[in-house]
Amino acid sequence: MAPGILYTCAVDNDVKEIIRIPLLDSSDAGLIFGTRDANLKRIEEAFGTVILMRRDEIVVTGSQAARAAGVIEDLLWILESGGGFDEQKLEYVIHLNEGGGSFRTSGANNDVIAFTHRGKPVKSKTLGQTAYIEAIRAHDIVFSIGPAGTGKTYLAVAMAVTAFRAFMKIIAEGSEAENIDPVTQVVHTREMILAFNAKRIATLYSESGRADEAAKAFAEAKAYYEIALQNDKASPETLDYIRNEMAELK
Repeated sequence: MAPGILYTCAVDNDVKEIIRIPLLDSSDAGLIFGTRDANLKRIEEAFGTVILMRRDEIVVTGSQAARAAGVIEDLLWILESGGGFDEQKLEYVIHLNEGGGSFRTSGANNDVIAFTHRGKPVKSKTLGQTAYIEAIRAHDIVFSIGPAGTGKTYLAVAMAVTAFRAFMKIIAEGSEAENIDPVTQVVHTREMILAFNAKRIATLYSESGRADEAAKAFAEAKAYYEIALQNDKASPETLDYIRNEMAELK
């Protein structure tokens, strides 16, 4: 994305800025402007500017053209980074630029927390979400209070899954050491520990309404348990435990 070019002019002692933002891909303009230019009108309203499309550039005119252009450049940056935006994110980007900030330099959306089962990165999208993630990383217990739909549960689940996956990686790369439950005499092998944690991940996804990801994690847990069942040295207590665990998988 090329930076906008700033011009200034004065009409009846009213100084106005004119900023031209080159477009590398003209199709981006349609995404920026939105359906029936709804996004364009919202940006014009927020900054009292006039925004026009001329050939391969967007022209922004007004006393706050720089900040309105900042919103457009932020949105272009989001698109070029492979992301998208909705009305809520548009309002957030406008809010940042109204205060002289920028989505591109805010640090939001840079830190990949995890990946969905389809390979889509999970990131914080606002400064508040970034602070939330940092708090979860720094503390054992974090209370988050806020309106519905602001990502509290979604990000908490993503962080929990990331922690479970990190633990599973350590177990998978570790030795074949076994842990014996002194009460039940169940011998927990590496595969059983991996299965148990995959089941915990599946339960998190299921309870947060993410059925596709839950199904994949449940299948992963089942596969680990099936490997554990093939252990010729497994005690009857251990085999019964594995079968009971598998019966609980959805």
